Amino acid sequence: MQRADVIIVGGGLAGLACALELQAAGVDYLLIEAADSVGGRVRTDDVEGYRLDRGFQVLLKNYPEANAVLDFDALDLHPFESGVLIRYDGAFHEVADPWRAPISALRGLTAPIGTLKDKMRVGALRKRALSYLSDGRFSEDGTAADVLVSMGFTDAMVNRFFRPFLGGVFLDRDLIVPAEMLYFVFGHFALGGAAVPSSGMQAIPDQMVARLDDHRVLTDTPVSRVEDGQVMSQKGEGFQADHIVMATDLNGLSALNRSRSGVPNWRGVTCLYFLADKDPVGRPTLVLNGEGAAPINNLCVPTTVSPAYGPDDKALISVTVLGIADEEILAQVAGQLVSWYGPDAVGWRLLKAYYLPHALPPARSAGPPQNPLVCGDHTTHASIEGALLSGKRSAQHLLSL
Repeated sequence: MQRADVIIVGGGLAGLACALELQAAGVDYLLIEAADSVGGRVRTDDVEGYRLDRGFQVLLKNYPEANAVLDFDALDLHPFESGVLIRYDGAFHEVADPWRAPISALRGLTAPIGTLKDKMRVGALRKRALSYLSDGRFSEDGTAADVLVSMGFTDAMVNRFFRPFLGGVFLDRDLIVPAEMLYFVFGHFALGGAAVPSSGMQAIPDQMVARLDDHRVLTDTPVSRVEDGQVMSQKGEGFQADHIVMATDLNGLSALNRSRSGVPNWRGVTCLYFLADKDPVGRPTLVLNGEGAAPINNLCVPTTVSPAYGPDDKALISVTVLGIADEEILAQVAGQLVSWYGPDAVGWRLLKAYYLPHALPPARSAGPPQNPLVCGDHTTHASIEGALLSGKRSAQHLLSL
Protein backbone atom coordinates (compact mmCIF):
# COMPACT_ATOMS: atom_id res chain seq x y z
CA MET A 1 0.00 0.00 0.00
CA GLN A 2 1.50 3.31 -1.13
CA ARG A 3 2.08 5.85 1.60
CA ALA A 4 2.51 9.63 1.86
CA ASP A 5 2.40 12.13 4.70
CA VAL A 6 -0.53 13.89 2.99
CA ILE A 7 -2.95 12.63 0.36
CA ILE A 8 -4.97 15.18 -1.60
CA VAL A 9 -8.14 13.76 -3.14
CA GLY A 10 -9.07 15.89 -6.14
CA GLY A 11 -6.97 17.60 -8.80
CA GLY A 12 -8.98 20.75 -9.42
CA LEU A 13 -7.49 24.18 -8.78
CA ALA A 14 -7.87 23.82 -5.02
CA GLY A 15 -6.09 20.47 -4.89
CA LEU A 16 -3.31 21.75 -7.15
CA ALA A 17 -2.86 24.88 -5.02
CA CYS A 18 -2.65 22.73 -1.89
CA ALA A 19 -0.07 20.45 -3.52
CA LEU A 20 2.09 23.37 -4.66
CA GLU A 21 2.13 24.83 -1.16
CA LEU A 22 3.04 21.49 0.42
CA GLN A 23 5.72 20.79 -2.17
CA ALA A 24 7.32 24.19 -1.52
CA ALA A 25 7.52 23.26 2.17
CA GLY A 26 9.09 19.88 1.44
CA VAL A 27 6.10 17.83 2.54
CA ASP A 28 5.65 14.29 1.19
CA TYR A 29 2.27 14.39 -0.58
CA LEU A 30 0.27 12.47 -3.17
CA LEU A 31 -2.47 14.01 -5.31
CA ILE A 32 -5.16 11.64 -6.64
CA GLU A 33 -7.52 12.73 -9.43
CA ALA A 34 -10.39 10.70 -10.88
CA ALA A 35 -10.35 12.25 -14.37
CA ASP A 36 -7.77 11.71 -17.08
CA SER A 37 -6.36 15.20 -16.50
CA VAL A 38 -6.27 17.78 -13.74
CA GLY A 39 -8.32 20.96 -13.69
CA GLY A 40 -11.69 19.98 -12.27
CA ARG A 41 -14.29 22.29 -13.82
CA VAL A 42 -11.57 24.36 -15.51
CA ARG A 43 -11.04 22.33 -18.67
CA THR A 44 -10.62 22.95 -22.39
CA ASP A 45 -11.36 20.49 -25.19
CA ASP A 46 -9.93 20.43 -28.70
CA VAL A 47 -12.76 19.95 -31.20
CA GLU A 48 -11.89 20.16 -34.88
CA GLY A 49 -8.94 22.36 -34.04
CA TYR A 50 -10.98 24.78 -31.89
CA ARG A 51 -10.37 25.24 -28.19
CA LEU A 52 -13.62 24.94 -26.29
CA ASP A 53 -13.67 25.84 -22.62
CA ARG A 54 -16.18 23.76 -20.72
CA GLY A 55 -18.50 26.66 -20.09
CA PHE A 56 -17.69 30.33 -20.57
CA GLN A 57 -14.96 31.17 -18.04
CA VAL A 58 -12.55 34.04 -17.57
CA LEU A 59 -9.66 34.90 -15.27
CA LEU A 60 -9.87 38.22 -13.45
CA LYS A 61 -6.41 39.73 -13.73
CA ASN A 62 -6.56 41.46 -10.34
CA TYR A 63 -7.01 38.28 -8.30
CA PRO A 64 -4.16 38.47 -5.72
CA GLU A 65 -3.76 34.74 -5.15
CA ALA A 66 -3.92 34.00 -8.86
CA ASN A 67 -1.16 36.55 -9.39
CA ALA A 68 0.91 34.88 -6.68
CA VAL A 69 0.42 31.31 -7.92
CA LEU A 70 0.29 31.69 -11.69
CA ASP A 71 2.74 33.03 -14.25
CA PHE A 72 0.51 35.43 -16.14
CA ASP A 73 3.16 36.14 -18.77
CA ALA A 74 3.48 32.45 -19.61
CA LEU A 75 -0.31 32.14 -19.82
CA ASP A 76 -0.23 34.86 -22.49
CA LEU A 77 -3.45 36.43 -21.27
CA HIS A 78 -5.74 38.04 -23.82
CA PRO A 79 -8.06 40.63 -22.27
CA PHE A 80 -11.66 41.45 -22.95
CA GLU A 81 -12.54 45.08 -23.53
CA SER A 82 -13.32 47.03 -20.35
CA GLY A 83 -16.96 47.32 -21.23
CA VAL A 84 -19.83 45.38 -22.76
CA LEU A 85 -22.33 45.56 -25.58
CA ILE A 86 -25.92 45.27 -24.40
CA ARG A 87 -28.72 44.16 -26.69
CA TYR A 88 -31.81 46.23 -25.95
CA ASP A 89 -34.73 47.50 -28.00
CA GLY A 90 -33.45 45.99 -31.22
CA ALA A 91 -29.92 47.44 -31.07
CA PHE A 92 -26.54 46.99 -29.40
CA HIS A 93 -25.50 49.66 -26.90
CA GLU A 94 -22.00 50.15 -25.51
CA VAL A 95 -21.49 50.46 -21.76
CA ALA A 96 -17.85 50.97 -20.77
CA ASP A 97 -15.88 51.36 -17.56
CA PRO A 98 -15.28 55.13 -17.18
CA TRP A 99 -12.11 54.53 -15.13
CA ARG A 100 -10.43 52.23 -17.65
CA ALA A 101 -12.09 53.29 -20.92
CA PRO A 102 -13.20 56.90 -20.46
CA ILE A 103 -13.71 57.70 -24.16
CA SER A 104 -15.94 54.69 -24.69
CA ALA A 105 -17.78 55.50 -21.47
CA LEU A 106 -18.56 58.99 -22.73
CA ARG A 107 -20.07 57.51 -25.87
CA GLY A 108 -22.26 55.29 -23.73
CA LEU A 109 -23.73 58.05 -21.57
CA THR A 110 -26.74 58.32 -23.85
CA ALA A 111 -27.34 54.56 -24.08
CA PRO A 112 -30.86 53.61 -22.91
CA ILE A 113 -29.51 51.20 -20.32
CA GLY A 114 -30.08 53.34 -17.25
CA THR A 115 -30.36 56.94 -16.17
CA LEU A 116 -27.46 59.33 -15.70
CA LYS A 117 -27.96 58.92 -11.96
CA ASP A 118 -27.65 55.16 -12.42
CA LYS A 119 -24.28 55.66 -14.05
CA MET A 120 -23.21 57.85 -11.13
CA ARG A 121 -24.38 55.16 -8.71
CA VAL A 122 -22.02 52.73 -10.44
CA GLY A 123 -19.21 54.89 -9.09
CA ALA A 124 -20.60 54.54 -5.57
CA LEU A 125 -20.86 50.77 -6.01
CA ARG A 126 -17.27 50.69 -7.26
CA LYS A 127 -16.14 52.59 -4.16
CA ARG A 128 -17.91 50.12 -1.87
CA ALA A 129 -16.42 47.17 -3.73
CA LEU A 130 -12.88 48.52 -3.56
CA SER A 131 -13.30 49.23 0.15
CA TYR A 132 -14.35 45.62 0.68
CA LEU A 133 -11.30 44.36 -1.21
CA SER A 134 -8.90 46.63 0.67
CA ASP A 135 -9.94 46.00 4.26
CA GLY A 136 -11.16 42.40 3.99
CA ARG A 137 -13.95 43.02 6.48
CA PHE A 138 -17.62 42.60 5.72
CA SER A 139 -20.74 42.86 7.82
CA GLU A 140 -23.52 43.64 5.32
CA ASP A 141 -26.45 41.25 5.22
CA GLY A 142 -28.74 40.60 2.30
CA THR A 143 -28.21 39.65 -1.31
CA ALA A 144 -26.65 41.30 -4.33
CA ALA A 145 -30.16 42.19 -5.51
CA ASP A 146 -30.85 43.86 -2.14
CA VAL A 147 -27.72 46.00 -2.50
CA LEU A 148 -28.73 47.26 -5.93
CA VAL A 149 -32.20 48.16 -4.70
CA SER A 150 -30.89 49.89 -1.56
CA MET A 151 -28.47 51.96 -3.64
CA GLY A 152 -31.33 53.26 -5.74
CA PHE A 153 -30.55 51.68 -9.11
CA THR A 154 -33.54 51.82 -11.41
CA ASP A 155 -35.25 48.70 -12.67
CA ALA A 156 -33.97 49.55 -16.15
CA MET A 157 -30.34 49.51 -14.99
CA VAL A 158 -30.77 46.35 -12.96
CA ASN A 159 -32.63 44.43 -15.65
CA ARG A 160 -30.63 45.61 -18.67
CA PHE A 161 -27.13 45.53 -17.20
CA PHE A 162 -26.72 43.99 -13.77
CA ARG A 163 -28.91 40.91 -14.24
CA PRO A 164 -27.26 39.70 -17.46
CA PHE A 165 -23.74 40.77 -16.44
CA LEU A 166 -23.71 39.46 -12.87
CA GLY A 167 -26.14 36.69 -13.78
CA GLY A 168 -23.51 35.34 -16.14
CA VAL A 169 -20.96 35.38 -13.32
CA PHE A 170 -23.18 33.88 -10.62
CA LEU A 171 -25.33 31.82 -13.03
CA ASP A 172 -28.32 33.43 -11.36
CA ARG A 173 -30.16 36.35 -12.96
CA ASP A 174 -32.17 36.81 -9.77
CA LEU A 175 -28.88 37.74 -8.04
CA ILE A 176 -29.81 35.84 -4.89
CA VAL A 177 -26.20 35.55 -3.78
CA PRO A 178 -24.64 37.13 -0.68
CA ALA A 179 -23.98 40.87 -0.99
CA GLU A 180 -20.33 40.10 -0.33
CA MET A 181 -20.13 38.29 -3.66
CA LEU A 182 -21.30 41.39 -5.51
CA TYR A 183 -18.50 43.49 -3.99
CA PHE A 184 -15.91 40.77 -4.53
CA VAL A 185 -16.68 40.36 -8.22
CA PHE A 186 -17.37 43.99 -9.04
CA GLY A 187 -14.19 45.14 -7.31
CA HIS A 188 -11.94 42.71 -9.14
CA PHE A 189 -13.56 43.49 -12.48
CA ALA A 190 -13.04 47.19 -11.82
CA LEU A 191 -9.35 46.85 -10.97
CA GLY A 192 -8.14 44.36 -13.54
CA GLY A 193 -10.75 43.24 -15.99
CA ALA A 194 -11.19 39.80 -17.49
CA ALA A 195 -8.94 37.76 -19.74
CA VAL A 196 -8.38 34.25 -21.05
CA PRO A 197 -5.09 32.39 -21.63
CA SER A 198 -4.25 32.35 -25.32
CA SER A 199 -4.72 28.58 -25.56
CA GLY A 200 -7.79 28.28 -23.32
CA MET A 201 -8.57 28.00 -19.63
CA GLN A 202 -6.98 24.54 -19.41
CA ALA A 203 -3.64 26.36 -19.49
CA ILE A 204 -4.19 27.36 -15.85
CA PRO A 205 -4.25 23.86 -14.29
CA ASP A 206 -1.71 22.66 -16.86
CA GLN A 207 0.74 25.31 -15.70
CA MET A 208 0.18 24.37 -12.07
CA VAL A 209 0.58 20.62 -12.51
CA ALA A 210 3.74 21.11 -14.58
CA ARG A 211 5.40 22.44 -11.42
CA LEU A 212 4.53 19.35 -9.39
CA ASP A 213 6.62 16.18 -9.25
CA ASP A 214 5.22 13.71 -11.80
CA HIS A 215 5.38 10.76 -9.44
CA ARG A 216 3.23 12.61 -6.88
CA VAL A 217 0.24 13.08 -9.21
CA LEU A 218 -2.05 10.18 -10.10
CA THR A 219 -4.78 10.81 -12.68
CA ASP A 220 -7.46 8.42 -13.92
CA THR A 221 -7.76 7.13 -10.35
CA PRO A 222 -11.33 7.43 -9.03
CA VAL A 223 -11.60 7.07 -5.27
CA SER A 224 -14.20 4.76 -3.77
CA ARG A 225 -13.61 5.22 -0.05
CA VAL A 226 -11.82 7.52 2.38
CA GLU A 227 -11.58 6.57 6.04
CA ASP A 228 -9.16 6.16 8.93
CA GLY A 229 -6.15 7.52 7.11
CA GLN A 230 -6.75 5.33 4.08
CA VAL A 231 -7.86 6.05 0.54
CA MET A 232 -9.14 3.23 -1.64
CA SER A 233 -9.45 3.59 -5.39
CA GLN A 234 -12.10 1.98 -7.56
CA LYS A 235 -9.27 -0.03 -9.14
CA GLY A 236 -8.56 -1.66 -5.78
CA GLU A 237 -5.42 0.35 -4.99
CA GLY A 238 -4.87 1.43 -1.42
CA PHE A 239 -3.08 4.51 -0.08
CA GLN A 240 -2.20 5.55 3.46
CA ALA A 241 -1.48 8.99 4.91
CA ASP A 242 -1.22 10.83 8.19
CA HIS A 243 -3.57 13.49 6.81
CA ILE A 244 -6.09 13.50 3.96
CA VAL A 245 -7.20 16.68 2.23
CA MET A 246 -10.55 16.47 0.47
CA ALA A 247 -10.30 18.71 -2.60
CA THR A 248 -13.25 17.21 -4.48
CA ASP A 249 -16.41 19.07 -5.37
CA LEU A 250 -19.57 18.85 -3.28
CA ASN A 251 -20.78 15.75 -5.09
CA GLY A 252 -17.50 14.01 -4.34
CA LEU A 253 -17.65 15.00 -0.69
CA SER A 254 -21.16 13.67 -0.34
CA ALA A 255 -20.30 10.41 -2.09
CA LEU A 256 -17.28 9.86 0.13
CA ASN A 257 -19.27 10.59 3.30
CA ARG A 258 -17.32 13.67 4.29
CA SER A 259 -20.25 16.06 3.91
CA ARG A 260 -23.54 16.11 5.77
CA SER A 261 -25.08 18.90 3.73
CA GLY A 262 -27.28 16.63 1.62
CA VAL A 263 -27.80 17.13 -2.11
CA PRO A 264 -25.89 20.26 -3.20
CA ASN A 265 -27.91 23.05 -4.80
CA TRP A 266 -25.70 23.41 -7.85
CA ARG A 267 -26.16 26.14 -10.43
CA GLY A 268 -26.24 24.83 -13.98
CA VAL A 269 -25.48 26.37 -17.36
CA THR A 270 -25.55 25.47 -21.03
CA CYS A 271 -22.68 26.63 -23.25
CA LEU A 272 -23.14 26.45 -27.01
CA TYR A 273 -20.30 26.84 -29.50
CA PHE A 274 -21.09 27.87 -33.06
CA LEU A 275 -18.89 28.35 -36.13
CA ALA A 276 -19.60 31.32 -38.39
CA ASP A 277 -17.97 32.56 -41.58
CA LYS A 278 -17.24 35.91 -39.94
CA ASP A 279 -17.20 37.50 -36.51
CA PRO A 280 -20.64 39.05 -35.89
CA VAL A 281 -19.37 41.20 -33.01
CA GLY A 282 -16.09 42.49 -34.43
CA ARG A 283 -14.34 43.15 -31.13
CA PRO A 284 -13.11 41.26 -28.04
CA THR A 285 -16.05 42.11 -25.85
CA LEU A 286 -18.93 40.49 -24.01
CA VAL A 287 -22.44 40.83 -25.42
CA LEU A 288 -25.29 40.83 -22.89
CA ASN A 289 -28.98 40.23 -23.34
CA GLY A 290 -30.58 43.33 -21.80
CA GLU A 291 -34.03 42.55 -23.18
CA GLY A 292 -34.77 39.76 -20.72
CA ALA A 293 -36.80 37.78 -23.23
CA ALA A 294 -35.44 34.65 -24.90
CA PRO A 295 -32.78 32.37 -23.44
CA ILE A 296 -29.38 33.85 -24.35
CA ASN A 297 -27.73 35.51 -21.36
CA ASN A 298 -24.40 36.46 -22.96
CA LEU A 299 -22.14 35.65 -25.86
CA CYS A 300 -18.67 36.40 -27.14
CA VAL A 301 -16.31 35.41 -29.94
CA PRO A 302 -13.33 33.55 -28.35
CA THR A 303 -11.32 33.56 -31.60
CA THR A 304 -11.45 37.37 -31.59
CA VAL A 305 -10.38 37.55 -27.96
CA SER A 306 -7.52 35.12 -28.68
CA PRO A 307 -6.84 33.91 -32.25
CA ALA A 308 -5.24 30.75 -30.80
CA TYR A 309 -8.73 29.49 -29.91
CA GLY A 310 -9.09 28.22 -33.47
CA PRO A 311 -8.21 28.37 -37.16
CA ASP A 312 -8.55 31.76 -38.82
CA ASP A 313 -11.05 30.70 -41.47
CA LYS A 314 -14.04 30.68 -39.10
CA ALA A 315 -15.24 32.62 -36.07
CA LEU A 316 -15.91 30.62 -32.90
CA ILE A 317 -18.94 31.97 -31.06
CA SER A 318 -19.67 31.10 -27.42
CA VAL A 319 -23.30 31.43 -26.29
CA THR A 320 -24.33 31.06 -22.64
CA VAL A 321 -27.80 29.99 -21.53
CA LEU A 322 -28.46 29.88 -17.80
CA GLY A 323 -29.75 26.52 -16.67
CA ILE A 324 -29.90 23.32 -18.71
CA ALA A 325 -31.39 23.90 -22.14
CA ASP A 326 -33.79 21.49 -23.83
CA GLU A 327 -34.63 21.20 -27.53
CA GLU A 328 -37.25 23.94 -27.33
CA ILE A 329 -34.78 26.35 -25.74
CA LEU A 330 -32.14 25.48 -28.35
CA ALA A 331 -34.63 26.40 -31.05
CA GLN A 332 -35.28 29.70 -29.29
CA VAL A 333 -31.54 30.37 -29.18
CA ALA A 334 -31.32 29.87 -32.94
CA GLY A 335 -34.18 32.30 -33.49
CA GLN A 336 -32.69 34.85 -31.12
CA LEU A 337 -29.34 34.75 -32.91
CA VAL A 338 -31.06 35.46 -36.22
CA SER A 339 -32.99 38.35 -34.68
CA TRP A 340 -29.72 39.81 -33.39
CA TYR A 341 -27.40 39.18 -36.33
CA GLY A 342 -29.66 38.66 -39.32
CA PRO A 343 -29.93 35.83 -41.85
CA ASP A 344 -26.19 35.07 -41.71
CA ALA A 345 -26.83 33.43 -38.33
CA VAL A 346 -29.02 30.80 -40.02
CA GLY A 347 -25.85 29.25 -41.41
CA TRP A 348 -23.95 29.11 -38.14
CA ARG A 349 -23.02 25.51 -37.34
CA LEU A 350 -23.40 24.20 -33.82
CA LEU A 351 -19.98 22.74 -33.10
CA LYS A 352 -20.63 21.46 -29.58
CA ALA A 353 -23.08 21.94 -26.73
CA TYR A 354 -22.01 21.62 -23.11
CA TYR A 355 -24.74 20.87 -20.58
CA LEU A 356 -23.20 21.58 -17.18
CA PRO A 357 -25.61 20.95 -14.29
CA HIS A 358 -22.73 21.27 -11.80
CA ALA A 359 -21.17 24.47 -13.10
CA LEU A 360 -21.07 26.41 -9.82
CA PRO A 361 -21.58 25.34 -6.21
CA PRO A 362 -24.13 27.09 -4.00
CA ALA A 363 -23.16 30.69 -3.31
CA ARG A 364 -21.85 31.43 0.17
CA SER A 365 -19.99 34.17 1.98
CA ALA A 366 -16.27 33.72 2.39
CA GLY A 367 -15.05 32.62 5.78
CA PRO A 368 -13.19 29.86 7.59
CA PRO A 369 -14.28 26.39 6.43
CA GLN A 370 -15.96 24.06 8.88
CA ASN A 371 -13.19 21.55 8.21
CA PRO A 372 -9.76 22.98 7.30
CA LEU A 373 -8.88 19.75 5.50
CA VAL A 374 -11.72 20.28 3.04
CA CYS A 375 -10.98 22.73 0.23
CA GLY A 376 -12.57 23.91 -2.98
CA ASP A 377 -14.44 26.96 -4.16
CA HIS A 378 -17.53 25.63 -2.37
CA THR A 379 -15.78 26.51 0.92
CA THR A 380 -15.27 30.15 -0.06
CA HIS A 381 -16.12 32.36 -3.05
CA ALA A 382 -17.16 30.28 -6.06
CA SER A 383 -14.33 31.53 -8.26
CA ILE A 384 -10.83 30.70 -9.44
CA GLU A 385 -9.49 32.93 -6.67
CA GLY A 386 -11.64 31.15 -4.09
CA ALA A 387 -10.40 27.73 -5.20
CA LEU A 388 -6.75 28.78 -5.05
CA LEU A 389 -7.14 30.39 -1.65
CA SER A 390 -8.95 27.39 -0.20
CA GLY A 391 -6.20 25.00 -1.31
CA LYS A 392 -3.51 27.23 0.15
CA ARG A 393 -5.51 27.50 3.39
CA SER A 394 -5.67 23.71 3.80
CA ALA A 395 -1.94 23.37 3.17
CA GLN A 396 -1.10 26.10 5.66
CA HIS A 397 -3.27 24.39 8.27
CA LEU A 398 -1.28 21.20 7.82
CA LEU A 399 2.01 23.07 8.02
CA SER A 400 0.93 24.62 11.31
CA LEU A 401 0.32 21.25 12.99
